[in-house]
Amino acid sequence: MTKKKYTFIDLFAGIGGFHTAMHYVGGKCVFASEWDKNARLSYEANYKDIEPELFQKDKDGKYLFFNEDINDAIPNEIPDFDICCGGFPCQPFSVAGLKRGFEDTRGTLFFSIANIIKEKINAGCPPKVLFLENVRGLKTHDKGNTLKVILATLEELGYGYSFEVLNAKYFGVPQNRERLFIIAWYKKQIDVKAFKFPYGIAEDGSTIYEKEKLKDGTLSTKVSDIFEPLATLDSHYTISDRMWEGHQKRKERNRQNGKGFGYSLFNADSIYTSTISARYWKDGSEIHIDMYDDRLEVYSPGGMMDGRLIQQLDPMKVPSKRRNPLLADFFNRLGLMERRGSGMKKIIDAYNKYIHLLNYHGPEFVSNASEFHVTLWNLNFENEVVGEITPNGIPLMQEFVKESGEVVVKEFVKEESKFAKEFVKAGRQIYKLISQNPQISAAQMAESMGLSARQVQKYLKRLQESGKITRIGGRKMGEWKIIDDEYEGFFDRI
Repeated sequence: MTKKKYTFIDLFAGIGGFHTAMHYVGGKCVFASEWDKNARLSYEANYKDIEPELFQKDKDGKYLFFNEDINDAIPNEIPDFDICCGGFPCQPFSVAGLKRGFEDTRGTLFFSIANIIKEKINAGCPPKVLFLENVRGLKTHDKGNTLKVILATLEELGYGYSFEVLNAKYFGVPQNRERLFIIAWYKKQIDVKAFKFPYGIAEDGSTIYEKEKLKDGTLSTKVSDIFEPLATLDSHYTISDRMWEGHQKRKERNRQNGKGFGYSLFNADSIYTSTISARYWKDGSEIHIDMYDDRLEVYSPGGMMDGRLIQQLDPMKVPSKRRNPLLADFFNRLGLMERRGSGMKKIIDAYNKYIHLLNYHGPEFVSNASEFHVTLWNLNFENEVVGEITPNGIPLMQEFVKESGEVVVKEFVKEESKFAKEFVKAGRQIYKLISQNPQISAAQMAESMGLSARQVQKYLKRLQESGKITRIGGRKMGEWKIIDDEYEGFFDRI
């Protein structure tokens, strides 16, 4: 498919989120503005190869089109453009609620956007589309006056508009990040009857345009989808043991005082993490990602003796030969194989004993002409919790504990068959959400779980009737409490 070419400007550019998206669909950036020095360095590094003209300098070494302070930008020196992109800061307007228009925006950073647009219109080159982004709170900021002034300004400039709050987690991104987007179009050039926002991407890759269909499922994600290789991570980004201890003590202190404030902990298998802030490197910003690596990866020089690739073969049927003495010795020390025999079948057999465990992941073997690569996954037998459906349809919650080399199964919950796997899955999510925030509402749970409020209420009622959870206090000021000893804290263990 041929991409239509168009031009855009990137205001309050950060490190280039808008730029990446617009370039992907055929956009050419002709002007950008960002004041943070580190973000500027990242922005230029990210785009200097694909947009070299953007970073041209004059004879004095000053950027021609990469502005630092938007307040200093001269509109008639900005190249004409089709689309204006901008994630401007949320600021109150000093006279909001009076004129509610262009003049009310003076003294704010939004005025810089509005002024550029106005000057381009006066010059006979009105931008066709404005693509603006802000925090969700813009809708209620200053009792709604801030958004009213912005929308009134767009109308005054001749633009129709539509706005909506969207969440990144529904678009295949493992981050719970809600942002308000405003799409505006110049009515004299573009005739738009109605603008339909996409709300997410379905599992089959199609776009979801009806919000209620989000509950049918979106692209699956997990936080490790965006991890960089652990070996490349700078320890600078891992908080100290002392700080981690402080976070835990503060959360416990708040819990005892009846407050729900404290850190959230996510891991590689979490479907998303909360919004990661710019200060994450400093203290985790209350949104922590457990960097424990549960894999053992072994590389050894030398491929298969006959030159074949192990990933194209069935390891269970490969004849026993001494292929790699280094790997053979290594796995012999782990007790997984004999020094002179093929250990692949023995390793697989050892893992298959525990195939019923939650998040079971078997060993992986990969080879090429020059090396052999094996990945072993730590199954974490201690405190491993699984949900399993018996032949007659009754879901079980079980704990598998490794004792003397054997797996002992302890059944500690048994529910009626009508709840089956869906109830088990929802129950885990509810316990996790309660452990993170005891004051969470059913509506907030529904939003986080991607279910309807009615479904969540059904699950909560069942858990309460079963004596697993209880609600202390009223709807507004109360909180949830896990009251079953078997359940207490088990979501922290998985």
